[in-house]
Amino acid sequence: MKYTHEFEKLADGVIDYFSRNHGELSAKSKEVILKAIQESYDTGYEHGLMDGKEISDKPLSG
Repeated sequence: MKYTHEFEKLADGVIDYFSRNHGELSAKSKEVILKAIQESYDTGYEHGLMDGKEISDKPLSG
């Protein structure tokens, strides 16, 4: 089984949602969605590295 990055899983979910509710998306639309999610995912990851805190030091739930 091929490894899938987390952002690819998220993009697949978004693409699936739009395809089911609005019809099949073009290859370009799918590419734009994938790139946008990848960029936001990478930006969040980089921000997390720069703040110098462990994720366990600032949990989301709580």
